[in-house]
Amino acid sequence: MRRNAVLFVAISLVSGFGSTVMALVAGIWILDLTGSAGLAGLAGLGVYAPTLAAPWLGAIVDRVPRRPLLIGADLALAGTLLSLFAVRSRADVWLIFVVMLGYGFTYVLLDAAETALLPAAVPAGLLGDVNGWRSSAQEGMKLIAPLAGAALYAWHGGAPVAALSAAMPALAALLYGLIRPHRPSSPPDPATPGPAAPGSSPAALRTGSSRSALAGLAHVRREPAIRVPVLVAAGVAVIMLLGSRWRPGLPFSLIAVAAATILAQVASLDLVVIGRLPSGLPAPTLSFLDPHAVTELLPSALAVRSLVQ
Repeated sequence: MRRNAVLFVAISLVSGFGSTVMALVAGIWILDLTGSAGLAGLAGLGVYAPTLAAPWLGAIVDRVPRRPLLIGADLALAGTLLSLFAVRSRADVWLIFVVMLGYGFTYVLLDAAETALLPAAVPAGLLGDVNGWRSSAQEGMKLIAPLAGAALYAWHGGAPVAALSAAMPALAALLYGLIRPHRPSSPPDPATPGPAAPGSSPAALRTGSSRSALAGLAHVRREPAIRVPVLVAAGVAVIMLLGSRWRPGLPFSLIAVAAATILAQVASLDLVVIGRLPSGLPAPTLSFLDPHAVTELLPSALAVRSLVQ
């Protein structure tokens, strides 16, 4: 359904803006209140740390209806962001960290649930185009939203940024409510424990979720193509977070990425390095340059240049 496809792209625009508009502001806000660059650098910890719990959060997504989960998670996030209006002094900085942690957990859930809902709401023939537009929207917002949030903070402080950030997930929840899946989601894998029976005990639910999460971790451990990037990414995150706390003056983000790049080259790890051209693209070439044409055009170019002067 093209209507659902348009809604998913609109959600990506709204969620992409909402998920990154606080990216710079949280650190700047903490720095203004505390004067500590180390604490400001830790603002991103709450956003990225929940990705380590992704297998367990994914198990939750497998056990509940996806669209109500998306709507509820977005509304809960909007309410959480509004609590930032209570931040007034250094003593309230902990609230910013709690909200950023909520950001992280919510967007891990949203990403998993939206990925599961998409094939049930968009025809297979449109999935490729929709995913391409969604990625473009999300990456574009990563460039625009942080600067917009920082500008708004510089103009009138953190309250307007919190209000704008809360409006985005609320709008996304409304758009999720307009989506109408046209076919049921794929049945769960027989090896994966399904939803618990209505009379199941909390202990049984926890056991099923833990079993699914452990199965996911075991799959990551067995597959080198997945294990290596996950371990390298985790190492980079640890260096960035701990390094910024240990020596705030050093650019540990750059150091961590450079170390990972060198490790990938020296150990011949199967990783995609930023800046490397995909194999499907033609190699760079200067074949369009004709030395004879350059020699013939040079006198004319010099003559035009002398006339311009």
